[in-house]
Amino acid sequence: MVSHITKYMAKITEIALLIAFMIIIYLTASLSSFQTAGKTQNNTISSRSSIRIPVMNTTGKARLVDCSITIIPGTGKLLVNIKDSYIDGYDTQPSIKTAALAAEKLTGVSLDNCDTIISFAADSAVIKGNSLGAPLAVAIVAAIKNKEIDPTTTITGTIHKDGTIGRVAGILEKAKASKEQGIRTLLVPDGTAIHTAYTKKKQCNDSGTACTTSVEKKKTDISKEAGIKLIETNNLGTAIVHMLR
Repeated sequence: MVSHITKYMAKITEIALLIAFMIIIYLTASLSSFQTAGKTQNNTISSRSSIRIPVMNTTGKARLVDCSITIIPGTGKLLVNIKDSYIDGYDTQPSIKTAALAAEKLTGVSLDNCDTIISFAADSAVIKGNSLGAPLAVAIVAAIKNKEIDPTTTITGTIHKDGTIGRVAGILEKAKASKEQGIRTLLVPDGTAIHTAYTKKKQCNDSGTACTTSVEKKKTDISKEAGIKLIETNNLGTAIVHMLR
């Protein structure tokens, strides 16, 4: 009788241990899912996107630079291919990093298990400035989603981690350059579709002994001036809606 009871208790203990083990596995899996909630780990991304980015050169003229984004399985590296171009400017590198972070946040996809390679065209020469931020963020999102960017659209603006797009200079020049190179729609930061120019005007009396200086303000509708459609936006999500297809 004692032997049967002992065997029965041993069986109960074995079952209890098995149940406890299964509970531990379940809780561990649940904790792991909770810790990574909202940010999907992606081990299989292998895609590419391309965009033409309006940039200013050192002489104040604008041009479009071809840029491609390649995402492959890796270890989370963010790489800039400098074989055919030169990256300059104290704000350029942080802008590139922030673009990747904003793309991750918008898509909910982590690039920790991928390598993201940013390449500029062979004739790009010097690449600089924080206005690379918004275009790169759009291109990285396109690569993550394996979508194509409409080649007749482009964008200029800074980017923040939360996807907010900020103001940049040279909107009129970039709009004209974009129009000349086949772009039909240029996305710009909020409040920049109208260009305001200030000029000083000096007026003196007949003898020239007394003069006054005034400032004249002239506003220009960039869309009409450059002959291109402008869309104002303040966030990456809106830009994606207009540019991806």
